[in-house]
Amino acid sequence: RCCTAAARPYDAGLRCFAWTNDRQRVLCGGDYQSPRLVHLAGADEDGELLMEYKDIVRQELTVSTSCSISLSSDDLKAVTCSWDKALRVWEVDSGELLLVV
Repeated sequence: RCCTAAARPYDAGLRCFAWTNDRQRVLCGGDYQSPRLVHLAGADEDGELLMEYKDIVRQELTVSTSCSISLSSDDLKAVTCSWDKALRVWEVDSGELLLVV
C-alpha cells in the first residue's frame, strides 16, 4: 500500500512515527520539537496538526526530541522515549501526560 499524503509537522528532520489504525493520522517525533499528532491530507496539501504533546514540568530539548514512538492497539494511549532516557505515556486525544518512567 502506497501513501501519497503530505505532512510536514517539523522544521527539522522527522525522527520516528506511528500510524493510527485508521491510517488517517500519524503520531510523529522530530528533532528538538515535541511529539505531534497529524491528520494526513491529500497529496497536494499539508497535514493538519491535531495535537502537540508537551511535558510542562520538564521542558528541555532532550525531553522534546522523541527517539521512539508507539501507539496502543486502540489508539487511546501513546508512549514516547526521549533523549533523557524517560518513557512518557500520553492520552492521545487530550494530550495529557499520564506517566513518566
